[in-house]
Order: sequence, then structure tokens, then C-alpha cells
Amino acid sequence: MMPIIALLGRPNVGKSSIFNRLIRKNKAITHDMPGVTRDRIYGEMVEDDVRLAVVDTGGMLPDSVEEDNGGIDRSVFDQATEALEEADILLFVVDGREGITGLDESVSEKVRASGKPILLVVNKIDGPEQEAKATADFHALGLEIAPVSAAHGFGLNTLRARIAELARPLIEQGPEDEDAPERGLKICMLGRPNAGKSSMVNALVGQGRQIVSDVAGTTRDSVQITYDIGGKRYVFVDTAGVRRKANIHDSLEKMSVYRALASSKRADVTILVLDALEGLSRQDKRLIDYLALQRTPFFVAVNKIDLVPKTQLKALRETYEEALRIAPYVPTLYVSALKGT
Repeated sequence: MMPIIALLGRPNVGKSSIFNRLIRKNKAITHDMPGVTRDRIYGEMVEDDVRLAVVDTGGMLPDSVEEDNGGIDRSVFDQATEALEEADILLFVVDGREGITGLDESVSEKVRASGKPILLVVNKIDGPEQEAKATADFHALGLEIAPVSAAHGFGLNTLRARIAELARPLIEQGPEDEDAPERGLKICMLGRPNAGKSSMVNALVGQGRQIVSDVAGTTRDSVQITYDIGGKRYVFVDTAGVRRKANIHDSLEKMSVYRALASSKRADVTILVLDALEGLSRQDKRLIDYLALQRTPFFVAVNKIDLVPKTQLKALRETYEEALRIAPYVPTLYVSALKGT
């Protein structure tokens, strides 16, 4: 197995920017709005002879978790905690411009309690002349400090080398390719917001890997979940909900939609998840047209079928059959992610 490196910290300290730098790809969305990353995002870092899995997490808010029981903050915190537990090495990311905060200290307690190797990555230090002043407060945490600037690249080569040094003793000899998180059949989950894509992924892999909520737009990025079954590997790519262009007003959502459609193009198979309760919308038809035009291998999963009255099932099936006449080869499944049927 490859060693796993997890990036942890409070919101908006630059974890996703560092993640992208480490894996040398723009895989995680970065934005100056706190809380952009919510789910765990996996990537792969290669440094010299060392191959590692890297996990980006949402901003941890330990102090607000009790007040947000069952809400988004709790879900993000639980996702980050799971990443902490599965990781071999922790990168605790802080903001060198703001200095140490009460939230940093709270996250520090959680991270230190794991007993795992920790690098305190002090981000937003633009050069060596700023290093001493920007890191001064953080020495009180008693952790090894790595000053970096994800934006300008300062300290990134040193950080990568130090991570590889910590990870090298953890590597087990064996066929590395089998453990790469990007291998396997790639399946993209596509659909409008709140159709149940994340719930379906959770039902398929049998664990709560994705944050699910009745708030539309909970998933903001294209997130990969690797799952092994029967000796075969599957990589589910859960994407942000795709709304009509006219309804998208902020740059973050535009970026998420672009990522969702791009993930569909790169996938081996796309599952178009539709909401049985909402009926077949114009946007659903646009997505069907888009997939057919792109010649993307796909099938349709009509979710929440358990909530549709039996008297309406025949009419609902006829509606979807009519819409899919442009792609008669596309299978349609009627499912319930909630009930696992």
C-alpha cells in the first residue's frame, strides 16, 4: 500500500492550493471563499522513488461541531477526522499571514492526539525574508515547521522532499501500480443538484464517504472514491450538481459545473442521476443530449423511485422512454439510493 498523506486545518488556510501543488494538478477547486472543499479529495504525489496518496479535506471547525449537530460543519469535520484516521502522515496547514488562532490551537489538539508524524505547514509566506517573523508564533505548538507559499511556490520543493523522507520507511515493497488511486474503471456521477448522486455513491460503496444533505449543492468539487470489490477496482467520481447556465451567477459554481462535465468526458462510464420526484426537467434533457452528442458511454439512474406513488409509475417510465429515444441504446434503471434498491 502507498503511504497516505492528509492535509488538515481550519478553513481558508490554503490546503487545496498546497494539495494541487503536491500532486502537480489543479484537481481541487481553490477559491477565497472559506469552506470550498467539503469532501475528501484524493490525488497522487510522486517524488523521486516515492509514490504517495494525498488527501485534501474541508476546513475543520472543532468548536462549532457541537452546535452544528447533523449539519454541514459536522459532516465536514467527520470527513476530515476520517482522513486523519486513515493517514500515515499529517500536514497541519496554517496561515502565516494571520498568525496562530484559537481555531488553529483546537485543530492542533485533534491532530497531535493521533500520535502520527506531523508537519506544520505555514502557508502564505512569500519568501525567506518573511519566514522568521511569520513562523514565530507557531513554534509554541512544538511541531516541525515547513514554511511555504502555495501561490508563489516558495518552499514547495523542500516540503515535497521532506514528505518523501518521512514516507520512505512506510513503503511496502510490491507492485505499486495496483495501489494507485487513479487505476480502475472510472465511473462519473452526473446530474442536477440534489438528485442524490452522493447518496448513490455511498449506497454503492457501503460507507458514508460523501457528505449528503437536503441542501442543494453540497458537493462542490469532482471527488474520487476508490472502491475494490471482487478483486476489481472502481473509481467513482462524484460531481457537483449541474444547473442551467442562466441560474448560475457565481464563479465558484461555474467552475464546479465545468469540472463536472469535464469529469464525465474523462470517465469510462457516466451514470446520469435523475430525480423521480422532480420529473424530467429541461436541464435533464440537456444533459441527455450532451452525453449523447459527446458519445459518452452512459446509463440513466432514476433515483427516489420509492417515493413515487404506484399509480404514477407507468406514466413516469413512459416519460423517460420518450426522452431517451435519441439514445435508444442507453439503459434506464429505477432505483432508491436511500433504500439500496
